[in-house]
Amino acid sequence: VVHNAPYIMNRQLDRVAADMLQRELESQGMQFYLAKNTTRITGRTRAQGLRFMDGTRLDADVVVLAVGIRPNIELAQRSGILTRRAIVVDDFMRTSDPNIFALGECAEHRGVSYGLVAPLYEQGRVLARVICGHETEPYNGSIPSSQLKISGVDVFSAGVISGEGVETAVQNYDAVCGTYKKVTMHNGK
Repeated sequence: VVHNAPYIMNRQLDRVAADMLQRELESQGMQFYLAKNTTRITGRTRAQGLRFMDGTRLDADVVVLAVGIRPNIELAQRSGILTRRAIVVDDFMRTSDPNIFALGECAEHRGVSYGLVAPLYEQGRVLARVICGHETEPYNGSIPSSQLKISGVDVFSAGVISGEGVETAVQNYDAVCGTYKKVTMHNGK
């Protein structure tokens, strides 16, 4: 696994949880190359390896890419619709043009673009009611969550895990049992 961040699942886990998960996966034979930025896939007719920005290389027979989301906002920009990282929408999924709506990975709501399917469904419920002319509660954002059951390891993460104003409310780390639980709060909540 090659990852550009200093630890795995850096958007879902803190460093302690990520290190625990990495150690477990390494014990199962996986290898990790962290804080690496790939500049090139090498090979002429098939993949033979990767070249990284720091000049190092890694031999590889197969390369699978997972690059996250990067919304395609070109059409919206050309149309004069307000964009930032994605197409900016209000609490009813309206763009800066009140007759045009956006949702899902191409939408930015309150400064956040979600790369997950659950927020899309939540946004879709609001938009469907708006388009049909029904009263609806506004979309107030989604609580990001990830649940993995990989290689016999259960991992669950929900909410905001780091950032300005995030404090640890409860933390329990049991190295013998290999469990880690942490609850964070922001402004006492």
